[in-house]
Amino acid sequence: MMRALSLLLLTYASLVLGASPVSAETSLRFVAPDGFVDALAPDAAARCVPPDEAARARAAGFHAYAVDVRCPSDVRARFAVKEDPLDGPVTDGYVERTITAARQSAARSGATFDVRERSLVTIAGVHGARVVFDLAASGEHVRTLMYLVPDGPRVALLTYQTEPARFDEYLPRFEESAAATSGGREASGGSSVSANILGMVSAILLLLVLKKYGGRSKKPVPERRRIQHP
Repeated sequence: MMRALSLLLLTYASLVLGASPVSAETSLRFVAPDGFVDALAPDAAARCVPPDEAARARAAGFHAYAVDVRCPSDVRARFAVKEDPLDGPVTDGYVERTITAARQSAARSGATFDVRERSLVTIAGVHGARVVFDLAASGEHVRTLMYLVPDGPRVALLTYQTEPARFDEYLPRFEESAAATSGGREASGGSSVSANILGMVSAILLLLVLKKYGGRSKKPVPERRRIQHP
C-alpha cells in the first residue's frame, strides 16, 4: 500500500508543482473556519499541529492552510486555498466539463470521484460554483466542500475537507467561512481549462495521501498568505 500511495503522490505532485507559481497578488481575503488553527503560523506546533502539516501544504501549493486539531496531533478537518488559471466565466457548462474531466483523471489513478451536490452561487461578490464530492483512494475516504471563486484570470479553490461521518457536523462552520470570503473579481480569461482541472483533482488527492505520507519539493511554490481571522 505504501508503494501505491507513494506513486500516486509523486504523479499528482508533479502535476501541481510543475505548473508556474501563481502570483501572490490576489485580491481575495480568506477566513478560516471557527476554531481552526493556521498550520503555517509560527506557533502552529505549540497549538498541537503536527510538524509535517506545513510541509504538506507547501507541497500541494496552497496559499492558505488551516486545520481543526485535537491534542496531541489528531487532525479532524482541513481548510485549504489554492489558485489556478481560469479560462472563462464559471458557468454550468464549465462546472460540468471540470467535473467530467476530474472524474476521468481520478479514475486513471485508481481513485473514485463521486459528486454529491453542485450549484452555481454568488460568493465574494462574484459568480462562482459550489461542489460537494467524495474522493476515495487506497483505503482513504474524504468528503469535500469546494467553492470555485473567480479572481480575475485565476480561480481560487476554497476547500473544506473531513471524513464523511463528520461532514454534517462541520458543514455550518465551513459555510460560515466561505461566506466571509471577500474581494472576488469576475472571470477575465487566462489559461486552458486543463490547468484548473488538474489543480482541483491533484490538490485533493495530495491531501488524501499526505494524511499518511508527507511530501517535499525543491520547486518554487506560491508565497503563502496568512489567514485573516474575524
